[in-house]
Amino acid sequence: MKLIGPAVLACDATGNLKSRIGTVFLKTPGIVTLGPMHILQRQTWIDTLNSDRKEEGKPPLTPEEEQDEMELSVDLLFDNEDKVVQIRPDPEEMDMAFLADEMLQEVISKKKIVYLNIDNCQVRNKLMMKGECWRMGQLSSDPIQMNLLLSNSRISINNFPLYFYNKNTGTRFLTLYSFKSIGRMPDNEFREQILEVAANTQKKNYHGRPEIDIFPPDCEFKNSAFESIDNSDITTEELRREYKILLAQFTQAVPYGLKIENVENIEWRNLLFETVTQSRKSKSTCEILNNISPEFYKQIQWLPGATITEDNELLFDKVFDEAKNNPNDPVLAEICDSRAKEFIMNYLRQYHNIEYINIGRISRSLSKSRAFDSTIRSNVYIVHFKSSDKDRTSLRIIRFQKWCIYEHLEKGKNLIDSIFEAVNYTDYIFNRRLACTQLGMHLPKKFFTSRIRETYKGSNPDPEAYGKRLWVVYFERDYVNGIASDKLPCKHYESEEFCTKLATLLGTAAAINIIVGRASKNGRPLFDDGDEVIDIDKDSGMPIELTVSDHTGTFNNYKKSLFESASFYASFIMNHASKIDNPDIFIDAFLKAFKVKFEWTQREYAKRQRAFDRLFIDLPLDAAGSLAYRWTLILERMQTTNVDDLIDAIRNHLKELRSI
Repeated sequence: MKLIGPAVLACDATGNLKSRIGTVFLKTPGIVTLGPMHILQRQTWIDTLNSDRKEEGKPPLTPEEEQDEMELSVDLLFDNEDKVVQIRPDPEEMDMAFLADEMLQEVISKKKIVYLNIDNCQVRNKLMMKGECWRMGQLSSDPIQMNLLLSNSRISINNFPLYFYNKNTGTRFLTLYSFKSIGRMPDNEFREQILEVAANTQKKNYHGRPEIDIFPPDCEFKNSAFESIDNSDITTEELRREYKILLAQFTQAVPYGLKIENVENIEWRNLLFETVTQSRKSKSTCEILNNISPEFYKQIQWLPGATITEDNELLFDKVFDEAKNNPNDPVLAEICDSRAKEFIMNYLRQYHNIEYINIGRISRSLSKSRAFDSTIRSNVYIVHFKSSDKDRTSLRIIRFQKWCIYEHLEKGKNLIDSIFEAVNYTDYIFNRRLACTQLGMHLPKKFFTSRIRETYKGSNPDPEAYGKRLWVVYFERDYVNGIASDKLPCKHYESEEFCTKLATLLGTAAAINIIVGRASKNGRPLFDDGDEVIDIDKDSGMPIELTVSDHTGTFNNYKKSLFESASFYASFIMNHASKIDNPDIFIDAFLKAFKVKFEWTQREYAKRQRAFDRLFIDLPLDAAGSLAYRWTLILERMQTTNVDDLIDAIRNHLKELRSI
């Protein structure tokens, strides 16, 4: 494979990449990394081939052959910060991108190659079908990361790095501040720079987009303004005069809010970020992972997995072999999660018709009740897969059991006791879910368990356990579509109808929540913390259903009076009610629904008291806190609580909050 220019990702003495772009050629295999623009790299390739043919005594390429060489090529971008190669695929020619990918893997590690244009359906779906979601270049919404991306997107052509570069389209954007800086240059630098701008604003790149364009995109100052500059014989003095005219026009055209160019100006930063990251198609016409919440999607770290062939053969990604051969490589250790392989094995053993599957790791908890600890291994994963008997893909959430064999061994217990304790805890989780359902909590319909094996190398020296592959249990459920109640966009609170229906759903859920004593370990009530998911109707835009995605914390508070939780629920109500013009609308709807559901549950219990009381009669009744014991106290507390008095207590706390 012929190489023209520095090696891919080669660095200079300062640690910076020697080249920031490249082009892979597929017909005659080769890579060009020399030159500032892809279109020039293509011409360099043609010139080199013709030179080689001349030395071999062959005629130059025909125009048709030259066209084939140029068309059978793929653009590359080299990221100086992460030191990775970014393939810029043509969505209509993904097979070409995959061929270029395979060629690149002959010279650099696969872990160093990612794909751009992932907001395009065709690009994203092709990668999904290969089981390679992990190769999609992700964009962060974190301000620090946004600022870093903008800083790294500065690029030059032949002179100074004045432009902000869009890797998806190949266009360089010229801002007002950058254009002003040209006027402060010495004459020789000024002349070269202004002529570079003038020439390239009139040119199109290989993808038919401007080589240089004006920022902001809708600015009345257009590329055509530079047609007045004739770069053949115009004098520097004349250039200065033309430049001043153009600068005045540019300054006049830029909106006031975008004239301050620094990342502290949020309006400027966000628009520039959107401009330099948008794809050739500014908006995708399909959904990302079946309406998955944007807050959730941004936290997924996709992991290497496997490709499933048409013959149902399972081919694990070759980076797992690379990780095995390079055990001290921190990047490979981070992305090659053995659990992902185990999940895929389980799915292929359970289903015979999986077409493709992708495993992701959730980088942090989106629930306020579960603090994120960056020092421990993630226990939450997402599975995205397609089976041949369904038209749409499926999405599952995996959460590992909190107390499994490993955790009990770490407490000093022997292996047999640890196994029994772990199994008992699994039963406890399922029984607690049954208890929540019995009382009317709306939970995901499917909830089941599976297990994988992991080698125990903890602090317990028990020879029966240490170094052995022991079971690790995890729970799996369908992903709940919707938006977490604590993350609803402010725009929804502008509608009184929306707020009334939201309050009704939350009031209904809160009644069950307080009955089952959902609380943290220290007794603080848990509600509206990321687990209450609101499903919003696409047509009406109104909330239609609330699902509690996880019943963590239920039955933790089983002794205290419900009145002790009144202040918490009052604070929660005000958090939502304060976002609307008439808070009483939300408050009244919430408390009305709360009362209706609480009294309904009391009536259901009175009507079928024997069934409720005997639900866990076969389980140990231990005053130390067994579920059966907690169940009896929960039911007794519910039945003896006067809901009107409880609502009055909440209202009194609301009055105090509103008077502050």
